[in-house]
Amino acid sequence: MLSPFAGRAHTRAGEATTEARKLEQRLQQSERLKALGTLAAGIAHEIRNPLATINFNTQMLRRELELLPAQQEMLEDVFEQIRKMDRIIQQVLHFARPRDPQFVPGSLNEVVRHCLDMSKMYLIKAHAEVSVDLQPDLPPTVMDFNQICQVLMNLIINSVEAMPGGGKLRISTSLDQEQGQIFDIHDSGIGILDEDKGRIFDPFFTRKPEGTGMGLSISRQIIEKHGALMELASIPGEGTTFRLIFPVGTSPRPAVPDQPPEPSAKTVQGVKTKKKK
Repeated sequence: MLSPFAGRAHTRAGEATTEARKLEQRLQQSERLKALGTLAAGIAHEIRNPLATINFNTQMLRRELELLPAQQEMLEDVFEQIRKMDRIIQQVLHFARPRDPQFVPGSLNEVVRHCLDMSKMYLIKAHAEVSVDLQPDLPPTVMDFNQICQVLMNLIINSVEAMPGGGKLRISTSLDQEQGQIFDIHDSGIGILDEDKGRIFDPFFTRKPEGTGMGLSISRQIIEKHGALMELASIPGEGTTFRLIFPVGTSPRPAVPDQPPEPSAKTVQGVKTKKKK
């Protein structure tokens, strides 16, 4: 008969094996993405120069020729496609050669408020019913404010695009004594297919007709450079939750309490905020 201690030891051994397997998978994926990033950066550089020539010559044609309205419209379509290609090139280069974060103590709640302020009109036009619940006593955490804002904005846009007819968007921060500071964003959108969950963070993977498939790849890259985690939970047809976890060790000491948000639940131009108790 096995003792309880033997049973617990067997469980711990199984957990260690699982963690080792997960670590090996992450390392393999990291090497694969590194190789893909190097290849993509080379291709992006090769495309950039011809694209600049196309843009310059098209600009000259527009200045030198007297074009009919229909021809002007065709040229505008060309310029729009050039701009789109340039955005893709910028994203590829950003992924292949990311900028190192500029770490300073900052407030996660302040990043959330800043991103919500920037996206306020976008959320209103998208008919997104937004509720915000921020933990008032979050201590500062070491971060690059602009990079974390970039991640949050990308998650907000992704959530809204998953609700083409409008829907509910819940955003919250919380503090877990073991895990650290947590940011959650949940939408009531179409959800993510089970077969896509393993590829959702891969560069160039997208189900969107106009998507580039780079946003989540870059976002996770930024989060990992912060020593943080990005998790995903989704049910097709019901919605998706993205969670960012900033470990306790990333918070400087001594901790200075964050300024609490406006008290009580209320709606300000379509964005509902609620103070945690």
